[in-house]
Amino acid sequence: MVLCKIEVESIQQGRKRLSECKIIDFFSENDNITDTKWMSGCPLWIVAQLLVGTRIAACGDVPPEISVPLKEFLGALAERGIRIEGFFVRVR
Repeated sequence: MVLCKIEVESIQQGRKRLSECKIIDFFSENDNITDTKWMSGCPLWIVAQLLVGTRIAACGDVPPEISVPLKEFLGALAERGIRIEGFFVRVR
């Protein structure tokens, strides 16, 4: 099992913001691959499939947060057993 919690603190419009994201991956014995390999390889595999399927039209130096369709990406992760629990934002 892989558990990951990411917190990012920023300032937006003069107020501090704390954003969090949690990733939970449950390993399947049938796949015969370690959790770490699955968590690092699976997102790359999904993006490659989106590129081949022309779902990513951007060319050149474009950040993935702009070029990769988020709903499709998260849906493909979920289909493969990787859940990302929503983004929680607390404004301080």
